[in-house]
Amino acid sequence: MRPQARPIRDLAARRTGRAAVIVLDLVMPVMDGWQFRDELGRDPVLGAIPVLLITAERRIQLTGPDVLWKPLDLGLLRDAVRRHLRDAP
Repeated sequence: MRPQARPIRDLAARRTGRAAVIVLDLVMPVMDGWQFRDELGRDPVLGAIPVLLITAERRIQLTGPDVLWKPLDLGLLRDAVRRHLRDAP
């Protein structure tokens, strides 16, 4: 995992070496995670990549196996990434 300064542009440049899963913090300096997901969804290739959301914002009503809360439990992150790698085509 590497943090990206220009998330969509950097991700689009890597289409040939497509990521198996994206770990996305909803709070980022360039664009927030919701904007990133919107941009990602506009691209048919990038939009197919599974996204794990990370947030500390408890007011957001998010649930499910692809939402991880801060402080981050690295065991849960590892399990979620492994689940997506196992399910990848």
